[in-house]
Amino acid sequence: MKLIKPSIELKNAYLDFCEEWNDEKIIPYAGRMFDKTYEEWMEEKRRDEFEETRPENYVPSSTYFLIEGERVLGCVNIRHRLNDRLFALGGHIGGGIRPSERKKGYSNLMLSKALEIAKEMGFAAVLMTCNEDNLGSKRSIEACGGRLENKIYDIDHYVLRYWIEL
Repeated sequence: MKLIKPSIELKNAYLDFCEEWNDEKIIPYAGRMFDKTYEEWMEEKRRDEFEETRPENYVPSSTYFLIEGERVLGCVNIRHRLNDRLFALGGHIGGGIRPSERKKGYSNLMLSKALEIAKEMGFAAVLMTCNEDNLGSKRSIEACGGRLENKIYDIDHYVLRYWIEL
C-alpha cells in the first residue's frame, strides 16, 4: 500500500471511493469534489499545493490517496502550514478511510505514511485534531505517537488537539 497523488489513471477508483460515502460527508474536506468533474478537482488539488495558486483564505496543501492495487482506500490532506483556524481546530493532517474499509488498521497506516511525507517536507512536529467522540481517529492519532495537548469547545462539540513529534 502506498500514498500517491491524484492522477487521471485513478479517476474511476476515486469516483468509486466517493460513491461509497453515500450521505456521509467525505473526509477530508479536500477530498470533496462538490460539483466539479474529477479532472477539475484534480487540477484544483495541484493548484492547492502552491502559495501563488491556492485559493484565498486557504493554506497550501497536498492531497494523497491510500492505494491498494487499483483501489482507493483512503484520502489524506497535508497542510503545509497553519492559519489561526487550523491551529485551533484543524491541524496539519486530515484524512478519511472509505466506509467499507474502516476498523482494519488502514487509518493508522495512512497516517504513518502521511507523517513520513510531513517529515520529508521539513516538519519537526504536526498538529492533529479530531472530535472528542471520534474514537477511531483518536486511536489512530495516539497509535502514531499523538500526545494530547488540550481540548477546545467548538459550537456543539469538543475538539481534541494532539501533537506528534517527527
